[in-house]
Amino acid sequence: RRDYPAYRKLTEQVKIPSLSALQQSCTNAQQAIVHYFVGGVQCYALVINQTATTVHQLGSSADVEASVRAVLDFFTASSKIENDPAAFTQAAYTCYQRLLAPIGIEAYQSLVLIPDGLLTYLPFAALPTQAVASTDISQLPYLIRSHTLAYGHSASTMAQQLAKVGRGGAS
Repeated sequence: RRDYPAYRKLTEQVKIPSLSALQQSCTNAQQAIVHYFVGGVQCYALVINQTATTVHQLGSSADVEASVRAVLDFFTASSKIENDPAAFTQAAYTCYQRLLAPIGIEAYQSLVLIPDGLLTYLPFAALPTQAVASTDISQLPYLIRSHTLAYGHSASTMAQQLAKVGRGGAS
């Protein structure tokens, strides 16, 4: 920490951004910040856009984590997806239905995702947005094909980085 004062400042002087500051950080009406919270019992998504903020209950944390683990299991060996593309597609689409479909992402072209807990390991970009029968994984309707995605570690860090970029600093 002594050798990296900028890191120290980020970790020790955390300023929690106001809701209006987060709304203003959305650059247009087609962008939303999706901040996930995996609690001891329930999982939630806080969706922030330029004009509104909504909280969505996504189900039990245990169910959400089980869905995420089912997808992550396919990334433990290089051939798992190739060997069972139908199972991967089903597991990934189930994750999409649990984490993204309930929040109405079709209204946005750009998403800033701030995952929590186990969700930080989930490759959101690889989640299919539609149920499909195809086993050709190169043709799946992945989230990355329909949305621009960015990731943040926390709303506080994101707000500090945006403010720094706005002042002309390095990102």
